[in-house]
Amino acid sequence: MIGLAYQALYRTYRPSGFEEMAGQKHIVKTLENAIKQNKIGHAYLFCGPRGTGKTTVARILAKAVNCESDNRPCNECESCQAIQNGTHPDIIEIDAASNNGVDDVRDLIEKVKFAPTMGKYKIYIIDEVHMMSTSGFNALLKTLEEPPEYVIFILATTDPQKVLPTIISRCQRFDFGKINQEEIIKRIKDVLDQEHIESDEESIQLISSLADGGMRDALSILDQCIAFSPDKLDSDVINEIYGITTVDEKINLLRYVKEKDTINLLKLYRKYITQGIDIKRFSNDLIDLLKEAIIYKRTDGEGYNFINPKDKLSVLANDFEERTCFRLISLLLETNEKLRFASNASAYFELCLLQMTNDEEEKIVVKEVVRENVKPIIQLTPKAEVKKAKFEALDMEFVLGLLVQGKKPEREAVSASFRRLPDYYLDDKFRMAAKWLSNTSVVACDADSFILVSCGYATEADLINDESHKEAIVRLMKELLGSERNVYAVSEEYRNRIISEFKFRSSNGTLPAPTKVEVMRIAEKVVVDNSMEVEEKLKAICGEIFEIEEE
Repeated sequence: MIGLAYQALYRTYRPSGFEEMAGQKHIVKTLENAIKQNKIGHAYLFCGPRGTGKTTVARILAKAVNCESDNRPCNECESCQAIQNGTHPDIIEIDAASNNGVDDVRDLIEKVKFAPTMGKYKIYIIDEVHMMSTSGFNALLKTLEEPPEYVIFILATTDPQKVLPTIISRCQRFDFGKINQEEIIKRIKDVLDQEHIESDEESIQLISSLADGGMRDALSILDQCIAFSPDKLDSDVINEIYGITTVDEKINLLRYVKEKDTINLLKLYRKYITQGIDIKRFSNDLIDLLKEAIIYKRTDGEGYNFINPKDKLSVLANDFEERTCFRLISLLLETNEKLRFASNASAYFELCLLQMTNDEEEKIVVKEVVRENVKPIIQLTPKAEVKKAKFEALDMEFVLGLLVQGKKPEREAVSASFRRLPDYYLDDKFRMAAKWLSNTSVVACDADSFILVSCGYATEADLINDESHKEAIVRLMKELLGSERNVYAVSEEYRNRIISEFKFRSSNGTLPAPTKVEVMRIAEKVVVDNSMEVEEKLKAICGEIFEIEEE
């Protein structure tokens, strides 16, 4: 006897009605009201990430408009059952990735002319519609604008930017968001109960995190884990399959960082590499763990949906000071930016771990040395201080303080001035600084001391933040804006993280104090007599050796 073919969990537990949908409440409510009021559109566009319910909602909508019951969809009438089984003759599903040409669309248009044979509506569900060719889109336009009254088009896409605007304008658009972890966790628990499989809380949290907001991905991951270990689901199984580490292992690694135990730190890390961990995911997991330790410390573990177990976060929050967590997060974020360009990601991340064991550096304040008979001001920036200043300028607390200090009118004025940067490309004095800043966007600035800009990549931001380039940039600002300004840069991705953190901390009143910036002042070159007496006086005044320019 041949057994029935196995059906994947995401198909077995696919929602059959609107009330079973996880997430997308605003979409579900809108469609339910439209069905009750008989205000059915002729064309819909469902946009959103994969596995968030676009095709599922399309099928439920198809059932609802063709249902023979007053409670639509009833899932019991002949029409609902046929759609559920995939045998309804009036529900046509098309994959635009493989049927995207103009001939395929013309064939579809020819069939549109025929009335439905079983239900009230003939419904075309076109998946991944952005894959359709331009000629295919153009062939569909007329029919999409004025279809027969018995036809409904439901277009689904993960990339709405690639859909022609003329197509979008003819549809009712619904944007599907990622499903929150709470709902994914609830569905996983329901499935495990129905499949009679034991599990622990950490395993379910891991799967929901790996799914990244996609319910289909969550159930597919669960399917794979159950196939590996049919009787019980535990975190070790998931870690082995997906090459990730447990929360305890990550906490142990962070303890080695704190204790500066380089030998055990590198041993543990190399063990993970041998096991085949995903370095980018590992880095992101450490960031999430440290971030949640900060939140746990501030909230006492209440009022926030934590990804990691609270008892583990409590241990981490007690072991690490908040400022240390922020410093480690900053290093990990900076490393994440550069991992994309690293030829050896494993070695590069190892360097990050070594840097994390360094002592926390103190901020360096650049001092001005003034003497009545030595004018103008002489600027001192020793080499040892340059390295520290470069790192600290990108510290999250520092940048948040800049945002607090920033003024919107000044930002708009500076943004307008930056549009004149190409004017300096042919000027030898300002050319390089103008090119470094030409592809930046002004994020924040105040009236007289600083400008924060964002760049496409961290490497571009590093170029601007390099202390050896500071004077050239400040000179350009004096020329462009009429006064010296310190310029700090962050990557676009880091900017987005900073803005999110700013909004979060603004809402709970935990923003830092405004950052006070001491501006580099540009002095004119001082011409002095190259005598031993003058040189000795300068040494005595400043404690440094200066190059004395000859006349």
